[in-house]
Amino acid sequence: MPHQLNAKFNCPKCGSNPINLIFADKQISDASVVCCQGCGVELGNYAEVRKLSAESTVLKMRQEIFKSFKSANWKI
Repeated sequence: MPHQLNAKFNCPKCGSNPINLIFADKQISDASVVCCQGCGVELGNYAEVRKLSAESTVLKMRQEIFKSFKSANWKI
């Protein structure tokens, strides 16, 4: 049975968010191939997907901070 994890970004093919990731390997490593559970598209290796997920999280945090300052009428 493949391993499964959730990630907070959209699948580039089917748009799933959060995306369910599946791994064919019994042991997950940075080189493990990661696929979308919804549509099966290969997303790269685990190291690449972790980096994408982290970058997506940082971008969303920056957007929320910007909105907060803007709504408080701060000049940014």
